[in-house]
Amino acid sequence: AFASLFATHPPIAARLRALEPHGAGRLGGYGDPIPASASASPADTIGSAAGTSSFAAAEVTDAVGNPGQPQVHFAQGMEAIVPPLLWQAAHSMDGGLPVLLALLLDANPQISAHQLALVEVRFGVPVRSATERSREDISGLSRTLRLALADVAFQCVRGMKKARRDYVLETAERMVEVDGRVDAFEKAMMAALASRVHDLEPGRRSRPARAAVSSAAQSLLAAMALAGHADRDSAAAAYRVGLEASGPLSEHLRPDLPDDAQDFDKIPEALAVLDTLSPHLKRRLVAGLAAAAASDGRIVGREAEILRAVCSALHCPIPPAASQR
Repeated sequence: AFASLFATHPPIAARLRALEPHGAGRLGGYGDPIPASASASPADTIGSAAGTSSFAAAEVTDAVGNPGQPQVHFAQGMEAIVPPLLWQAAHSMDGGLPVLLALLLDANPQISAHQLALVEVRFGVPVRSATERSREDISGLSRTLRLALADVAFQCVRGMKKARRDYVLETAERMVEVDGRVDAFEKAMMAALASRVHDLEPGRRSRPARAAVSSAAQSLLAAMALAGHADRDSAAAAYRVGLEASGPLSEHLRPDLPDDAQDFDKIPEALAVLDTLSPHLKRRLVAGLAAAAASDGRIVGREAEILRAVCSALHCPIPPAASQR
């Protein structure tokens, strides 16, 4: 239910403005099309809906937090590709929420019908209708464009009062749980959405104890290893690779894959703890996660999506250059 939502955090528009102070990039996004050359047109940078993301572990750690020319081209081409009415809705306070909700809808018609019924109960018939209209336009967009569109539409949440933001977050959680199955990717994406909402609240979170950090790192590394490998032996090997690459975060952890490694319910809590780490330790964590995912050579498909979601929740977005190889 969550496979089309957020991929960058914070919104890349601010980073683009810092890179191009004269406004070359109006908004941002992140995705998996082919790389843009210096002479590529904005539309070429968008890429097609087809194609599977594939990249190596080193590309992830080198690229985290380092947006560049591909993002600028991507941003410049978005308005020309997204249907006009959907583009306008994503930029408006009234239309942004239905766009966000539409991005949460499952591809299975039976599941999405239940999700839309939930939207109607919680927000009323007009929002349900607008959500259905947005879904029709969204269905023709590539995953890359959907991710960037979510970044734009999230601006509507920023203008809400806390109670309303919490209500939206609760609705999102209930929407992804409608089918009774919430996998590692959906758990990571809910953590990313929650971190965006919590960023809007004043106050600083306290630093957790070292034992809590180690436990959280263990849970996240184990989940990543299992998500990208079909059998437990391969996952155990990937987990050990991830531990080694994560350096000081894993120095007190046993090399054996935990028995409860498939308990994906731990992911949001683990991400909340690990988001308090220093930039240096976050980089080591991302290195460990990428190494675990790439232990079989490359990071592809679902594990790539999970890694993106995790990095988003950690405030360490992976720029397009790392996912366009």
